[in-house]
Amino acid sequence: FIQKSETLPTRQLALVHMLVGDFGRYLCVQKELVQQMLESIGPHLPKITEDDAVFRHSAAELLVLVQHLQPRVLQACMQDISDEKIRKALRDLLTKGDKTDNLSPK
Repeated sequence: FIQKSETLPTRQLALVHMLVGDFGRYLCVQKELVQQMLESIGPHLPKITEDDAVFRHSAAELLVLVQHLQPRVLQACMQDISDEKIRKALRDLLTKGDKTDNLSPK
């Protein structure tokens, strides 16, 4: 439902973040779920602008949380993403996710 959204799916992303926050240990061990999450979020990343700080911040928090819970699964899923532009956008977001000052919504 995130990938099919024409506008930035901030509410849907918040719901996924809440699920991962509550059940992440069980959800993130399943590579298929993490892969689907990345494939859903990824296409929106190249389109976001500075005005989309809330979406960028939420996506970064979610990626950092998944990396914290299951780093090997996330790394394997990142390698499986075929679109280099999306993979780079996800990696950039993940590396900037540790620096939450840069991602804070305005």
